[in-house]
Amino acid sequence: MFRHSLTALFGVAVFVAVAVTPARANPPVTAIMVGGIPLLLWSLFEDTPKTREEDQISANIGYFDALARDRPAGTFGFEYRSNFWIWKFHPTLGTAVTTHGQAYVYAGLRLDAFFAKRIVVSPSVTPAFYHKGDGKDLGSSGVLRSGIDLSYRFDDKSQLGVGFHHMSHGKVFGNLNPGTETFQLFYAVPMSALFGK
Repeated sequence: MFRHSLTALFGVAVFVAVAVTPARANPPVTAIMVGGIPLLLWSLFEDTPKTREEDQISANIGYFDALARDRPAGTFGFEYRSNFWIWKFHPTLGTAVTTHGQAYVYAGLRLDAFFAKRIVVSPSVTPAFYHKGDGKDLGSSGVLRSGIDLSYRFDDKSQLGVGFHHMSHGKVFGNLNPGTETFQLFYAVPMSALFGK
């Protein structure tokens, strides 16, 4: 009963927050919220899984500034996904570089929602440090990276998937806040497959 009440209150709070701030809404952020919030609400009803995925390393390639295309670039990066739990969330740490000399590092939390043990949907929120290099100026070195991944889980626990992520500072550090979006393709493997158990 408590979990259901908490979920209902959270849902109402999110609805009000989205409804009263349409002027500040950003379509990519809205899309991530639409995909991520139902998973978060769903997770509140679910029991914590009894088994854990192993620590994973993910390699990714992608397309930076994919929507606005003010200064598009190719990206390449790595991400570490811990099997440590903070309630139902997993810490994650990653870094990426682009073909225009940009670089960013990030650390935060992700939620893995499993469907039929094969499909994994994973929203994430991670503060990030961004270096613009010769690429797009996001208005600040401090940004928030939010996104959602969709992947297929193989029998060996590796995952092949796609991701969509947004980075901006929400005008916290000034009026220059163009934001940027990245589409990526990733392959994640258990660390034991690389380094042994």
